[in-house]
Amino acid sequence: MVNKRRKQPLSPTVAKLIEYLYVVIGAALIALAFNVLLLPNHVASGGVSGISTIINYLTGWNPAFIQWAFNIPLFLAGLFFLGYQFGLKTFVGTMLLPLFVYLTQGLEPWTNEPLVAALFGGVLVGMGLGIVFRGKASTGGTDVAAQILHKYS
Repeated sequence: MVNKRRKQPLSPTVAKLIEYLYVVIGAALIALAFNVLLLPNHVASGGVSGISTIINYLTGWNPAFIQWAFNIPLFLAGLFFLGYQFGLKTFVGTMLLPLFVYLTQGLEPWTNEPLVAALFGGVLVGMGLGIVFRGKASTGGTDVAAQILHKYS
């Protein structure tokens, strides 16, 4: 027997909560990939995370703090060009990603092979970013520049 009832659309509040949940899950996945694959193998991915890997390698500074420091001006640009709602969710992503990087920094590396780390780290970061973008947000950094270009092109 076929159910002929139509699917009810989600209320705006529930839809927003789901978008924020996407941001949290995606940021956690990116931070996990960063700390268990990329950072311990000195694999500098693109953007602010890659910059934080390089600075960490050269100075020993905590990558989470480096990411917060670089993301502030990029966040302000995103807020200006992409609007309040994008800015609010991106603020959450911008704050959560370095927080999750900080919280997961003690985890054991999953591999000591840089090529394997780069491949699987890239896949996990890509999945995390996709989830965050599905929530119509960003984790800050160069993602903001990509979203601005997407909006205006």
